[in-house]
Amino acid sequence: MIDGFLGALGVEGAVDIIGNSLGGQAALGLERINSARIKHLVLIGSQPTSAGLGIQPQPQEALRNIFNYYAGEGPTLEKMQRLVESLLYDPSLVSDETLQERFEASRDPGQMRLLGLPRRDLYSELDQIACPTLLVWGQEDKGGALEVGLQLLKRMQDARMHIFQRCGHWAQVEHQAEFERVVLNFFGS
Repeated sequence: MIDGFLGALGVEGAVDIIGNSLGGQAALGLERINSARIKHLVLIGSQPTSAGLGIQPQPQEALRNIFNYYAGEGPTLEKMQRLVESLLYDPSLVSDETLQERFEASRDPGQMRLLGLPRRDLYSELDQIACPTLLVWGQEDKGGALEVGLQLLKRMQDARMHIFQRCGHWAQVEHQAEFERVVLNFFGS
């Protein structure tokens, strides 16, 4: 899917890819399908499988909010707010405008179809991922246990990890300036 998108944009050759959460899972899939497309890979709180790794304790509140978001009456602004609050260490960093944008995007029919697509379990293939990879995790990530990132670090060929303190699932929002510095340094390596 990402490969097709890059092709439609006319982007040729290897690119640097950043993926947060499910976006990181998609980026891992691209690396396995067409590794020549990725120069550097940055994964932010991403799991290699939608089933999780069976690592305990899993952050139950955030997972419950993720699974319940589309259930019942479907997406609501209130559900989005609960979801965001459960994912971030400091929810006050997300503006009402950003919350509204994420809510609107989540209601897009294409987004909903994308979430329903089957995902490949990439855990058994992690040791085959050779591109330079930066794993970014929040120490208090309630969307994916820090232990998941440590497992990825152990299994991937060329991985390094940066852990942000006082940070949840969106390091790129919660520690924007330091996140950008760390990622740009990694891309320059």
